[in-house]
Amino acid sequence: LVGTVASGKSLLLARNSIVNLGELDAKVVDAPRIGLMHSGAKKLTYNCYKNCINDAGGHLGCFDHYALTDKDAASLMSTVDALIIPGSSSGDTSSRASCDNRVAKAAMNQGKFILGICYGHQRVNTILGGKKTTVTTTYGPSIQHKISSGGVNVGLLSEAHKISIVPGSTLARLLKDTVAMVNTSHKYSTYKIAAGLKVTAKAPDGVVESLEGDSFIGVQFHPEYLYGYMKKEQFLPIFEYLVEMAGKTNKNLF
Repeated sequence: LVGTVASGKSLLLARNSIVNLGELDAKVVDAPRIGLMHSGAKKLTYNCYKNCINDAGGHLGCFDHYALTDKDAASLMSTVDALIIPGSSSGDTSSRASCDNRVAKAAMNQGKFILGICYGHQRVNTILGGKKTTVTTTYGPSIQHKISSGGVNVGLLSEAHKISIVPGSTLARLLKDTVAMVNTSHKYSTYKIAAGLKVTAKAPDGVVESLEGDSFIGVQFHPEYLYGYMKKEQFLPIFEYLVEMAGKTNKNLF
């Protein structure tokens, strides 16, 4: 499926073939290894992540199957130094949830850093005891958080709204500012925040846009598109931080 966006550029939405974890793209020989869930990633999305991780100095690999057991999840996580839990078109109701839970818990058990994006940001909060909600139910319609045009999810490819970032937070340090313009594509949001996580950014309507915890940072927006497709340099440091944290795990292994 190919759609068009306002810029006139085509938006490729075709499904990507499975990418084996060993097919790594970065030029750095011993770069930290970043695992991407899940094998069903769309081609454009995967290429955006690849651009981000390559430019941040890491190796990106997409897990080639869902983890159906805790042992399988631990095995998958043993092959990488950090984890990205990406977005999902169907939120927590998808079949991914139980598999993602296993892999995320395996990452936590192995002390490996997690970057959660959109659904991934919500999923880690839920795993740790938090809750989610639908945006319109809790926050109202003042900001459109999921923007489509002609069947294309254009919210991913536009600076849709501002966020306010807590001074002194990791996100503020990485973005070098306490405000930023971000893209958006979600109908769910975190609501009850799990113990051990702290809110570090919000949209003007109150939607939580970032959470931080030990070995975790989650964002509700999509920096993989902001940098990997739109080349907004402000957002590359999120992935550089992920690779940096993965590097600390990498050094502990070898």
